[in-house]
Amino acid sequence: MQNINKLLSLSELAFSQQQFEKASEYLSLAFNQDLVDLETYMGKLYQMQGRIFSKKGQYNSDKTLLNKAIENFNKAKEYLPNDSISNTKIGEILIFLKDFSNAETILENALISSRENKQVNNEIAALINLVRLNIENRQLDKAIKLSESILLTESTPDILKIEYHLLLMTINIRTHTFDKVEEFAKKCIALCKKTYNKEGEIQTLNAKGIVYAIKGEYKQAFESFWSAHDKSIEIGYRLMTARALINIGNIFSSLYNYKEARKRHSKVINEYLDQIDTYTYIILCHNLGGTNYELGNNEEALKYYLKGFETAKAENIYRLQAILLYEVSKIYAEFGYGRQNARRQK
Repeated sequence: MQNINKLLSLSELAFSQQQFEKASEYLSLAFNQDLVDLETYMGKLYQMQGRIFSKKGQYNSDKTLLNKAIENFNKAKEYLPNDSISNTKIGEILIFLKDFSNAETILENALISSRENKQVNNEIAALINLVRLNIENRQLDKAIKLSESILLTESTPDILKIEYHLLLMTINIRTHTFDKVEEFAKKCIALCKKTYNKEGEIQTLNAKGIVYAIKGEYKQAFESFWSAHDKSIEIGYRLMTARALINIGNIFSSLYNYKEARKRHSKVINEYLDQIDTYTYIILCHNLGGTNYELGNNEEALKYYLKGFETAKAENIYRLQAILLYEVSKIYAEFGYGRQNARRQK
Protein backbone atom coordinates (compact mmCIF):
# COMPACT_ATOMS: atom_id res chain seq x y z
CA MET A 1 0.00 0.00 0.00
CA GLN A 2 2.88 2.35 0.81
CA ASN A 3 4.44 1.55 -2.57
CA ILE A 4 1.43 2.65 -4.63
CA ASN A 5 1.17 5.90 -2.68
CA LYS A 6 4.85 6.54 -3.32
CA LEU A 7 4.44 5.84 -7.04
CA LEU A 8 1.49 8.23 -7.20
CA SER A 9 3.55 10.91 -5.43
CA LEU A 10 6.46 10.42 -7.83
CA SER A 11 4.08 10.61 -10.81
CA GLU A 12 2.57 13.83 -9.39
CA LEU A 13 6.03 15.36 -8.89
CA ALA A 14 7.12 14.54 -12.46
CA PHE A 15 3.82 15.88 -13.80
CA SER A 16 4.21 19.17 -11.91
CA GLN A 17 7.57 19.64 -13.64
CA GLN A 18 6.10 18.87 -17.09
CA GLN A 19 7.96 15.54 -17.28
CA PHE A 20 4.96 13.71 -18.65
CA GLU A 21 6.71 10.58 -19.92
CA LYS A 22 8.30 10.01 -16.53
CA ALA A 23 4.92 10.65 -14.86
CA SER A 24 3.38 8.02 -17.14
CA GLU A 25 6.11 5.50 -16.24
CA TYR A 26 5.45 5.83 -12.51
CA LEU A 27 1.71 5.62 -13.11
CA SER A 28 2.06 2.48 -15.20
CA LEU A 29 3.98 0.85 -12.34
CA ALA A 30 1.19 1.86 -9.96
CA PHE A 31 -1.49 0.37 -12.21
CA ASN A 32 0.48 -2.90 -12.31
CA GLN A 33 0.75 -3.31 -8.54
CA ASP A 34 -0.56 -6.69 -7.37
CA LEU A 35 -2.68 -5.50 -4.49
CA VAL A 36 -5.88 -6.94 -3.08
CA ASP A 37 -7.24 -3.43 -2.50
CA LEU A 38 -5.95 -1.94 -5.79
CA GLU A 39 -9.51 -0.94 -6.68
CA THR A 40 -9.39 1.53 -3.78
CA TYR A 41 -6.81 3.51 -5.73
CA MET A 42 -8.31 3.21 -9.22
CA GLY A 43 -10.10 6.56 -9.05
CA LYS A 44 -6.89 8.44 -8.25
CA LEU A 45 -4.94 6.46 -10.85
CA TYR A 46 -7.44 7.24 -13.60
CA GLN A 47 -7.50 10.90 -12.53
CA MET A 48 -3.72 11.10 -12.83
CA GLN A 49 -3.77 9.39 -16.21
CA GLY A 50 -6.45 11.82 -17.37
CA ARG A 51 -4.32 14.78 -16.28
CA ILE A 52 -1.30 13.49 -18.20
CA PHE A 53 -3.31 12.93 -21.38
CA SER A 54 -4.93 16.34 -20.97
CA LYS A 55 -1.65 18.24 -20.72
CA LYS A 56 -0.01 16.34 -23.56
CA GLY A 57 -3.11 16.94 -25.66
CA GLN A 58 -3.16 20.67 -24.92
CA TYR A 59 0.58 21.06 -25.53
CA ASN A 60 0.17 19.51 -28.98
CA SER A 61 -3.44 20.45 -29.85
CA ASP A 62 -4.09 16.70 -30.10
CA LYS A 63 -7.82 15.90 -29.96
CA THR A 64 -7.17 12.15 -29.71
CA LEU A 65 -5.20 12.62 -26.49
CA LEU A 66 -7.78 15.05 -25.14
CA ASN A 67 -10.57 12.52 -25.74
CA LYS A 68 -8.49 9.88 -23.96
CA ALA A 69 -8.17 12.29 -21.05
CA ILE A 70 -11.96 12.69 -20.89
CA GLU A 71 -12.37 8.89 -20.96
CA ASN A 72 -10.00 8.51 -18.01
CA PHE A 73 -11.72 11.22 -15.99
CA ASN A 74 -15.06 9.53 -16.61
CA LYS A 75 -13.56 6.22 -15.42
CA ALA A 76 -12.27 7.97 -12.30
CA LYS A 77 -15.81 9.12 -11.50
CA GLU A 78 -16.92 5.48 -11.41
CA TYR A 79 -14.65 4.91 -8.40
CA LEU A 80 -14.86 8.29 -6.65
CA PRO A 81 -18.13 9.54 -5.18
CA ASN A 82 -18.81 13.27 -5.60
CA ASP A 83 -15.83 13.58 -7.96
CA SER A 84 -15.95 17.30 -8.76
CA ILE A 85 -12.21 17.26 -9.57
CA SER A 86 -12.65 15.09 -12.67
CA ASN A 87 -15.60 17.22 -13.80
CA THR A 88 -13.47 20.36 -13.47
CA LYS A 89 -10.71 18.77 -15.56
CA ILE A 90 -13.23 17.71 -18.22
CA GLY A 91 -14.57 21.27 -18.28
CA GLU A 92 -11.03 22.58 -18.82
CA ILE A 93 -10.61 20.28 -21.82
CA LEU A 94 -13.96 21.31 -23.29
CA ILE A 95 -12.90 24.98 -23.09
CA PHE A 96 -9.74 24.11 -25.02
CA LEU A 97 -11.92 22.35 -27.61
CA LYS A 98 -14.22 25.42 -27.68
CA ASP A 99 -17.24 23.37 -26.62
CA PHE A 100 -18.36 26.24 -24.42
CA SER A 101 -21.94 25.16 -23.77
CA ASN A 102 -21.04 21.73 -22.38
CA ALA A 103 -18.03 23.18 -20.56
CA GLU A 104 -20.22 25.67 -18.73
CA THR A 105 -22.71 22.99 -17.66
CA ILE A 106 -20.10 20.60 -16.31
CA LEU A 107 -18.11 23.35 -14.57
CA GLU A 108 -21.18 24.78 -12.86
CA ASN A 109 -22.02 21.27 -11.63
CA ALA A 110 -18.44 20.86 -10.41
CA LEU A 111 -18.68 24.20 -8.57
CA ILE A 112 -21.92 23.22 -6.83
CA SER A 113 -20.52 19.80 -5.86
CA SER A 114 -17.28 21.36 -4.56
CA ARG A 115 -19.20 23.74 -2.34
CA GLU A 116 -21.53 21.03 -1.05
CA ASN A 117 -18.58 18.78 -0.16
CA LYS A 118 -16.39 21.62 1.13
CA GLN A 119 -13.68 20.96 -1.48
CA VAL A 120 -12.22 24.47 -1.28
CA ASN A 121 -9.34 24.00 -3.71
CA ASN A 122 -11.53 22.47 -6.38
CA GLU A 123 -14.08 25.25 -5.87
CA ILE A 124 -11.27 27.68 -6.77
CA ALA A 125 -10.25 25.49 -9.75
CA ALA A 126 -13.84 25.40 -11.05
CA LEU A 127 -14.17 29.19 -10.70
CA ILE A 128 -10.84 29.75 -12.49
CA ASN A 129 -12.06 27.63 -15.39
CA LEU A 130 -15.39 29.45 -15.49
CA VAL A 131 -13.48 32.74 -15.73
CA ARG A 132 -11.36 31.26 -18.52
CA LEU A 133 -14.53 30.09 -20.28
CA ASN A 134 -16.05 33.57 -20.23
CA ILE A 135 -12.81 35.14 -21.50
CA GLU A 136 -12.70 32.68 -24.39
CA ASN A 137 -16.41 33.25 -25.05
CA ARG A 138 -15.83 37.04 -25.14
CA GLN A 139 -17.98 37.73 -22.09
CA LEU A 140 -15.38 39.89 -20.37
CA ASP A 141 -17.71 41.60 -17.87
CA LYS A 142 -18.89 38.24 -16.59
CA ALA A 143 -15.29 36.98 -16.42
CA ILE A 144 -14.24 40.01 -14.34
CA LYS A 145 -17.16 39.59 -11.95
CA LEU A 146 -16.38 35.89 -11.45
CA SER A 147 -12.67 36.58 -10.95
CA GLU A 148 -13.54 38.95 -8.11
CA SER A 149 -15.30 36.10 -6.29
CA ILE A 150 -12.13 33.98 -6.13
CA LEU A 151 -10.50 34.15 -2.71
CA LEU A 152 -6.98 32.80 -2.33
CA THR A 153 -5.34 32.07 1.03
CA GLU A 154 -1.85 31.13 2.19
CA SER A 155 -2.88 27.46 2.01
CA THR A 156 -4.07 27.68 -1.61
CA PRO A 157 -1.82 25.43 -3.77
CA ASP A 158 0.75 27.33 -5.82
CA ILE A 159 -0.56 25.90 -9.08
CA LEU A 160 -3.95 27.54 -8.45
CA LYS A 161 -2.25 30.83 -7.56
CA ILE A 162 -0.34 30.65 -10.86
CA GLU A 163 -3.48 29.94 -12.89
CA TYR A 164 -5.33 32.76 -11.11
CA HIS A 165 -2.59 35.31 -11.84
CA LEU A 166 -2.41 34.18 -15.48
CA LEU A 167 -6.14 34.87 -15.78
CA LEU A 168 -5.74 38.31 -14.22
CA MET A 169 -3.00 39.08 -16.75
CA THR A 170 -5.30 38.06 -19.61
CA ILE A 171 -8.15 40.20 -18.26
CA ASN A 172 -5.89 43.23 -17.83
CA ILE A 173 -4.46 42.83 -21.33
CA ARG A 174 -8.02 42.82 -22.69
CA THR A 175 -8.89 45.93 -20.65
CA HIS A 176 -5.57 47.67 -21.49
CA THR A 177 -4.56 48.06 -17.84
CA PHE A 178 -0.98 47.12 -18.61
CA ASP A 179 0.65 48.21 -15.34
CA LYS A 180 -1.30 45.53 -13.51
CA VAL A 181 -0.08 42.89 -15.99
CA GLU A 182 3.51 43.59 -14.92
CA GLU A 183 2.49 43.38 -11.25
CA PHE A 184 0.82 39.98 -11.69
CA ALA A 185 3.61 38.75 -13.96
CA LYS A 186 6.21 39.29 -11.21
CA LYS A 187 4.15 37.26 -8.77
CA CYS A 188 3.55 34.54 -11.33
CA ILE A 189 7.20 34.21 -12.38
CA ALA A 190 8.26 33.93 -8.72
CA LEU A 191 5.71 31.16 -8.11
CA CYS A 192 6.69 29.33 -11.32
CA LYS A 193 10.39 29.36 -10.46
CA LYS A 194 9.63 28.17 -6.94
CA THR A 195 7.64 25.18 -8.24
CA TYR A 196 9.63 24.51 -11.46
CA ASN A 197 6.49 25.27 -13.46
CA LYS A 198 7.84 26.08 -16.93
CA GLU A 199 4.37 26.03 -18.47
CA GLY A 200 3.22 28.93 -16.31
CA GLU A 201 6.50 30.74 -16.90
CA ILE A 202 6.08 30.42 -20.68
CA GLN A 203 2.52 31.74 -20.55
CA THR A 204 3.63 34.65 -18.35
CA LEU A 205 6.48 35.54 -20.71
CA ASN A 206 4.07 35.47 -23.63
CA ALA A 207 1.67 37.81 -21.81
CA LYS A 208 4.52 40.19 -20.96
CA GLY A 209 5.68 40.13 -24.59
CA ILE A 210 2.20 41.08 -25.80
CA VAL A 211 2.13 44.09 -23.46
CA TYR A 212 5.61 45.24 -24.51
CA ALA A 213 4.66 44.88 -28.19
CA ILE A 214 1.45 46.88 -27.76
CA LYS A 215 3.42 49.64 -26.03
CA GLY A 216 6.03 49.61 -28.82
CA GLU A 217 8.81 48.39 -26.52
CA TYR A 218 10.07 45.92 -29.06
CA LYS A 219 13.42 45.04 -27.45
CA GLN A 220 11.70 43.82 -24.29
CA ALA A 221 8.98 42.13 -26.36
CA PHE A 222 11.61 40.20 -28.33
CA GLU A 223 13.30 39.08 -25.12
CA SER A 224 10.01 37.81 -23.69
CA PHE A 225 8.85 36.05 -26.84
CA TRP A 226 12.24 34.44 -27.56
CA SER A 227 12.46 33.21 -23.98
CA ALA A 228 8.92 31.78 -24.24
CA HIS A 229 9.89 30.19 -27.57
CA ASP A 230 13.04 28.51 -26.21
CA LYS A 231 11.41 27.28 -22.99
CA SER A 232 8.38 25.91 -24.89
CA ILE A 233 10.68 23.83 -27.10
CA GLU A 234 12.40 22.45 -23.96
CA ILE A 235 9.15 20.96 -22.63
CA GLY A 236 7.51 20.13 -25.97
CA TYR A 237 4.83 22.83 -25.68
CA ARG A 238 4.25 23.10 -29.43
CA LEU A 239 1.18 25.31 -29.11
CA MET A 240 3.15 28.03 -27.34
CA THR A 241 6.11 27.63 -29.70
CA ALA A 242 3.78 28.44 -32.58
CA ARG A 243 2.32 31.45 -30.75
CA ALA A 244 5.79 32.77 -29.92
CA LEU A 245 6.87 32.48 -33.56
CA ILE A 246 3.76 34.34 -34.71
CA ASN A 247 4.41 37.14 -32.23
CA ILE A 248 8.09 37.36 -33.15
CA GLY A 249 7.17 37.55 -36.83
CA ASN A 250 4.65 40.30 -36.11
CA ILE A 251 7.33 42.40 -34.39
CA PHE A 252 9.77 41.94 -37.26
CA SER A 253 7.01 43.11 -39.61
CA SER A 254 6.34 46.17 -37.44
CA LEU A 255 10.06 46.96 -37.71
CA TYR A 256 9.90 46.57 -41.53
CA ASN A 257 12.19 43.54 -41.42
CA TYR A 258 10.02 41.59 -43.82
CA LYS A 259 12.50 38.79 -44.52
CA GLU A 260 12.68 37.81 -40.86
CA ALA A 261 8.91 38.21 -40.47
CA ARG A 262 8.33 35.90 -43.43
CA LYS A 263 10.82 33.39 -42.04
CA ARG A 264 9.00 33.09 -38.68
CA HIS A 265 5.49 32.99 -40.13
CA SER A 266 6.49 30.47 -42.80
CA LYS A 267 7.93 28.24 -40.07
CA VAL A 268 4.52 28.20 -38.37
CA ILE A 269 2.78 27.27 -41.64
CA ASN A 270 5.35 24.59 -42.48
CA GLU A 271 6.00 23.05 -39.04
CA TYR A 272 3.21 24.04 -36.66
CA LEU A 273 0.10 24.17 -38.83
CA ASP A 274 -1.63 21.64 -36.55
CA GLN A 275 -1.22 24.06 -33.62
CA ILE A 276 -3.20 26.99 -34.99
CA ASP A 277 -6.92 27.43 -35.52
CA THR A 278 -8.53 28.39 -38.81
CA TYR A 279 -8.83 32.08 -37.94
CA THR A 280 -5.13 32.30 -37.07
CA TYR A 281 -4.27 30.49 -40.32
CA ILE A 282 -6.19 33.11 -42.32
CA ILE A 283 -4.40 35.93 -40.51
CA LEU A 284 -1.04 34.26 -41.20
CA CYS A 285 -1.92 33.96 -44.89
CA HIS A 286 -2.72 37.68 -44.88
CA ASN A 287 0.58 38.47 -43.12
CA LEU A 288 2.61 36.28 -45.49
CA GLY A 289 0.85 37.90 -48.42
CA GLY A 290 1.86 41.29 -47.04
CA THR A 291 5.50 40.44 -46.36
CA ASN A 292 5.94 38.85 -49.79
CA TYR A 293 4.32 41.90 -51.38
CA GLU A 294 6.73 44.21 -49.57
CA LEU A 295 9.63 42.03 -50.71
CA GLY A 296 8.46 42.21 -54.33
CA ASN A 297 7.40 38.53 -54.51
CA ASN A 298 4.03 39.27 -56.04
CA GLU A 299 3.17 35.72 -57.10
CA GLU A 300 3.82 34.42 -53.57
CA ALA A 301 1.84 37.32 -52.13
CA LEU A 302 -1.08 36.50 -54.40
CA LYS A 303 -0.86 32.79 -53.49
CA TYR A 304 -1.18 33.47 -49.78
CA TYR A 305 -3.87 36.11 -50.16
CA LEU A 306 -5.94 33.69 -52.23
CA LYS A 307 -5.38 30.83 -49.78
CA GLY A 308 -6.55 33.06 -46.97
CA PHE A 309 -9.53 34.29 -48.98
CA GLU A 310 -10.69 30.76 -49.90
CA THR A 311 -10.42 29.63 -46.27
CA ALA A 312 -12.30 32.71 -45.03
CA LYS A 313 -14.95 32.07 -47.66
CA ALA A 314 -15.34 28.43 -46.58
CA GLU A 315 -15.68 29.54 -42.93
CA ASN A 316 -18.06 32.43 -43.75
CA ILE A 317 -15.75 35.00 -42.14
CA TYR A 318 -16.92 37.97 -44.18
CA ARG A 319 -14.70 40.68 -42.71
CA LEU A 320 -11.53 38.75 -43.54
CA GLN A 321 -12.89 37.88 -46.97
CA ALA A 322 -13.28 41.58 -47.71
CA ILE A 323 -9.77 42.43 -46.45
CA LEU A 324 -8.13 39.67 -48.48
CA LEU A 325 -10.17 40.40 -51.59
CA TYR A 326 -9.01 44.01 -51.40
CA GLU A 327 -5.36 42.86 -51.26
CA VAL A 328 -5.90 40.54 -54.23
CA SER A 329 -7.56 43.28 -56.28
CA LYS A 330 -4.69 45.65 -55.42
CA ILE A 331 -2.18 43.23 -56.93
CA TYR A 332 -4.39 42.69 -59.98
CA ALA A 333 -4.63 46.45 -60.52
CA GLU A 334 -1.00 47.25 -59.79
CA PHE A 335 0.68 44.44 -61.69
CA GLY A 336 -1.92 43.46 -64.26
CA TYR A 337 -2.51 39.90 -63.12
CA GLY A 338 -5.42 38.32 -64.90
CA ARG A 339 -7.98 35.97 -63.37
CA GLN A 340 -6.54 32.95 -65.14
CA ASN A 341 -3.05 33.68 -63.81
CA ALA A 342 -4.45 34.12 -60.31
CA ARG A 343 -6.15 30.72 -60.40
CA ARG A 344 -2.84 29.08 -61.20
CA GLN A 345 -1.35 30.50 -58.01
CA LYS A 346 -3.74 28.62 -55.70
